[in-house]
Amino acid sequence: YWSLGVSTASASPYVDFARAYSAWYRIAEKSFASETMLWPHLVVVLAYASCSKKPDGGLAARYWVDKTPTNEKYLQKIWRELPEARIIQMVRSPADSFLSRKRMEPLMDLKICLQDMRRSYRIAAEQSRKKESRYMVIRYEELCEAPRSAITRIMKFLNIEPDPCLFKPTVAGR
Repeated sequence: YWSLGVSTASASPYVDFARAYSAWYRIAEKSFASETMLWPHLVVVLAYASCSKKPDGGLAARYWVDKTPTNEKYLQKIWRELPEARIIQMVRSPADSFLSRKRMEPLMDLKICLQDMRRSYRIAAEQSRKKESRYMVIRYEELCEAPRSAITRIMKFLNIEPDPCLFKPTVAGR
């Protein structure tokens, strides 16, 4: 969220990102829409690269992470277009998930919310039973109660080397 920097009185990296997104959207729609269903995601990557302060625009990153809720509903599409993609689904106790969503969406439709939650938990249970090597389910409570253990499992799943920064909690990117 804060990876582009903090806004100041004279500059807003997020306004710049919105402008880049708008520009790349039109280009990507014409160039990629017929080839990939994930072209809107490419727009986010290109807009980020356009606004990044990194010399390579972040495009040399070994991994791209998308933490959009409900991605689990699109597993087959994701794996068809990105066969090496690894999915980590974070699940939280149903009561806490419901309360969190209620805080974020005070006017939410209760029935739709419960249907969404049911579908998400069902997918997590199905994937856990399948033991799909590209899919990992991790409990939010586990991450909070035993972060070192949870992060170690995630590192193994992603096949990444341990790094002290992975064990350092952050809030709002700090």
